[in-house]
Amino acid sequence: VVLLHAGVPYLRHPMPGLVWPVRDGASGIVDAIFWGIEVMIMPLFLVIAGFLMWKSASRLSPGKLIRSRAKRLLIPLGFGILVVLPIDLYFWTMGLVADGLVEPIKLKSLKFDPPISDQIWGLSHLWFLLYVFLYIVVAATLLRLASVDRLRRVIGFVAQPLVTVVVLTSIAVATLVIAPQVVWGFQHAFLPVPSKWIYSGVFFAAGCGLALQDGELKWVSHMTPRMMVLAAVLLVASVILGTWSLGQSVSGPHPNTAATFLLAVLTVSAASTTTIGLIGVSVRYVRRVPIPVRYVASASFWIYLIHHPLLGLIHFDLKMLW
Repeated sequence: VVLLHAGVPYLRHPMPGLVWPVRDGASGIVDAIFWGIEVMIMPLFLVIAGFLMWKSASRLSPGKLIRSRAKRLLIPLGFGILVVLPIDLYFWTMGLVADGLVEPIKLKSLKFDPPISDQIWGLSHLWFLLYVFLYIVVAATLLRLASVDRLRRVIGFVAQPLVTVVVLTSIAVATLVIAPQVVWGFQHAFLPVPSKWIYSGVFFAAGCGLALQDGELKWVSHMTPRMMVLAAVLLVASVILGTWSLGQSVSGPHPNTAATFLLAVLTVSAASTTTIGLIGVSVRYVRRVPIPVRYVASASFWIYLIHHPLLGLIHFDLKMLW
């Protein structure tokens, strides 16, 4: 995620709807890395979140599960809203003033005209915390209601591996066809955006399904070599078609329905195979985690919370100084 955000000012195909403090020289390499990460990084995190939530659900009652995740997710979210986002907003405004996009008075008023006003107010990078907590509330509610015979039969049918894959894939593809900006753009708001909430929820549900069907990750580990080859091909194809579509929407007519559908299929397929492949690689090949990696991993939540304004300030400094 830090690498993803580090590349924003240098994109050849800027992300629609994403405001950043500065724009600088474009790089094709940075562009490819950025969009490759964008396709798969949040699906990976959401599958892991769903997988671990399901593991916790086997030990905790639905009520205790919600309370434990509220403490773990909503308290950091509150800190981020009260501390990190105001700093974010000021750095962003400072950069927009320096680039001549807004008047210096905005540093005092913080009132912006569209489209900046539509793209600067929201949870920014903290949206993940709110979304995951809401998914946990939904999952815990379903688990509590699962004692009802009819609901139990429905859940039992949907939980079959093939049915789960078909249903979740269809929902994800349909969502991207309707709203490609879920991945190939940025949707900014304080409350969940329906299309983004549905698409992200698909991968959270996939993580729950993975925990249910392959809790020890034996199948995932077995499939790793061929999955990574397939993931690489699909990831490259989706980035090529996605950046082409972004270029078309800026310089010419919007891509047709066939291209939009193909992009949705490639994006969902690339995200799914890359997620399964990377989890499989870690399970299959990582026998011992080095101490420096464990140290950074222990700090990763804190890094996630505070990196955004720091990166924005560094980008601003680099442009001003160099």
